[in-house]
Amino acid sequence: MIIFAADSKFCQLITNKRNIMLERLQQIDTSLLLALNGSDYMWIDLAMMMLTTRWLWVPLYILLLVVVYFTLRERDNMCELRYDFKWQFAGVVAMFVLGIVLSDQITSGLLKEWVGRMRPSNLDNPISSQVKVVMEYRGGPYGFPSSHASNSFCLATLCCLYFRNRWTSIAMLFWAVIHSYTRIYLGVHYPGDVIVGALIGTVVAVAVYFAFYRILHFEEYDFKNPICKLYEKYILYGVAASFISVAIALALSPFIMDFWMKYGW
Repeated sequence: MIIFAADSKFCQLITNKRNIMLERLQQIDTSLLLALNGSDYMWIDLAMMMLTTRWLWVPLYILLLVVVYFTLRERDNMCELRYDFKWQFAGVVAMFVLGIVLSDQITSGLLKEWVGRMRPSNLDNPISSQVKVVMEYRGGPYGFPSSHASNSFCLATLCCLYFRNRWTSIAMLFWAVIHSYTRIYLGVHYPGDVIVGALIGTVVAVAVYFAFYRILHFEEYDFKNPICKLYEKYILYGVAASFISVAIALALSPFIMDFWMKYGW
């Protein structure tokens, strides 16, 4: 009985410590959110709404596919590919698609409902009155972890591992950080949601990349070959084209605002 009582007190102590730690983490997360969320400038609000949408980054996604296609074709001409060029291209595209799908399903399809952490913008969340929302955009009911952050960092990490180029890696990681930060700015995610989402996306990307590493024989690629430098400028052009799209959207902001108010996003 004495041992049982001692074990019970120890378990209660551990539970109390855990609850105190979780409460402290929640306080830190909330403080960071309120410091990073929103602004008093409508043009920044609109920019963040533009940056957070997926369609805006279509130029980047298309250029990534184009770069993969042409660099693989050139490697095929130089006899660096083990398989037929078309199969190799299909395999690389499958790697990127599988990474994004797994990342999205783990976060949105599994963890959000299971964890059930309300978004800051959720009207049932006690802090929702302190959160600045943009154009009444509040997202779904739950936000942990952030699938935007997970998918963005999964794509960025796959690009880092596959292309193995410093400037390409910097550009893609910068894009992932900006894309993820928009979720905090808009008040639909806590910083902790974004950080955990980014970690999940990174882990998924590493796992998927090394699963395909041996299948597609990436180890046979000659990354010191000058042809590998060709794609760098195209990816940077893709990022630039996406931000130019934002600038154009801002120039048309009065019309976009009117469209939003009438028809929604």
